[in-house]
Amino acid sequence: MAVLNSPPASAIMSAPEGNEMAEKKYRSPDEVFHEGRCLREILEEHLIWLESNFRNGRKADLQDADLEGLDLRRINLTKCNLRGANLSHANLDHLQLSGSNLENIDIEGSRLVEAILFNVNLSGANLKNAFLNNAWMEGSVLNRTQLIKAELSGADLSSASIVNAVLDLTIFRKTILDKSVIINTDFSNAIFQHGCSLKEIRIDDFSLETISEEYRIKYGFSWTVLDDGMGQKPILREIIFKPEHKEAGISILSYFSNILKQKYPDVKAKVSITQDDLKVTMAIETPEGDQVLIEKTLDEYGLVVLGEMAPEKLIDDPWEVERLRNKLDLANVELRSEIRHRTALEKQYDGRIDRLEKTVDSQDDQIKFLTAEIAHALHKNTEIASRSVDALSRSIDAFAGHQSDLITFLREQQRDTAIREEIDFLMESLFLEDPDPAEIDNAERAALSIREKASGVFDQLMSKLIPLQGDISGNMLAWYLLERLQDGM
Repeated sequence: MAVLNSPPASAIMSAPEGNEMAEKKYRSPDEVFHEGRCLREILEEHLIWLESNFRNGRKADLQDADLEGLDLRRINLTKCNLRGANLSHANLDHLQLSGSNLENIDIEGSRLVEAILFNVNLSGANLKNAFLNNAWMEGSVLNRTQLIKAELSGADLSSASIVNAVLDLTIFRKTILDKSVIINTDFSNAIFQHGCSLKEIRIDDFSLETISEEYRIKYGFSWTVLDDGMGQKPILREIIFKPEHKEAGISILSYFSNILKQKYPDVKAKVSITQDDLKVTMAIETPEGDQVLIEKTLDEYGLVVLGEMAPEKLIDDPWEVERLRNKLDLANVELRSEIRHRTALEKQYDGRIDRLEKTVDSQDDQIKFLTAEIAHALHKNTEIASRSVDALSRSIDAFAGHQSDLITFLREQQRDTAIREEIDFLMESLFLEDPDPAEIDNAERAALSIREKASGVFDQLMSKLIPLQGDISGNMLAWYLLERLQDGM
């Protein structure tokens, strides 16, 4: 996982910037304790957690923490839990909080210049008198957020959800609000200076009437006017399951309603599951202002199902995290049981093993197959094409063929003494089921060494790796390696 501008743990604090900052006295993380632990230690362990792709260290859980007056400049707190925390009158310039839970947080009077608040939940937060110049707040949820006298000059609020927000004397200057959803929010006392952008926003009648005529004339042609925020189409996710995958798949999809109730108890969303033979549709009806939140949670739930995101990142409550793990484990047990049952029937009645069982070596591969399909379907940017069972089976067949081609190619190259060491290493490492970051780094170095010594072999290696990139099963290290090599070209 790439971590944006992560400072080394030994350099968490940064020097004051300018006379104004030098005069202001902020507390150091060394002076603050939360639940018996020094904040410095919590921050360092969170950084290790991020840099190890969530394998080591520990996620920072600072819910309800008293962090008033802290100096947290340039700290990386991506995906931390700060729900209900007090961060008022703090220096948070350049702080990284992407994907964090900031519900009901108190940031009154704090500096957040160029802070990274991408895709954060600020529902119910207090941002009175906050200084958010040039902050990146794209995709943020600002429902019931207090922004009284806050300064948002140069801030990027595109695709944000702004519902029931309080904007008295809020300063907008060169602020980007493109594609945001704005409902029941009064802009009449906000201060719009110049250079703001409000392209393609979705806005209700009440909010529309409070925006200055200048912006209505300039951008109104691109706006979508909502009735009351409740009349939009439901969010739909459709999957055609294989027969043996259907029950386990429905179980996983159905649990999403529990996730929403636990994570956002105030969101009035209705989740329903309908079946048409092997086609299963999940429909989510929700107020317009909460759609961004729902889509984001769907994406994250898909990653948890796929195993690419820890449940702790989705839900803060340890008890609910354990319930989610148990639910996924039970779905896996149900799938394994169904596979065994169908295989036994095939053997009993006609002595044949199901075609998919021949192609996929183990039940674990079928679980990967199922979870990948669910993850792809839940993602908001995925085209829901309802692919057929035959197409899914062909993709697994293709994977087996591509994998075989790669092995044959590597064995042929072992004859070349100049690159034998690198080829031997790739032969051992490329087929690891769960590679860690160090193994991916080593594989990348071996491939780059081959490029230096034998560019023709390197080009052939790339051609063998490319077909594996689209596969839903198997070679994860090959996938990561190809992504690294392509980024470097």
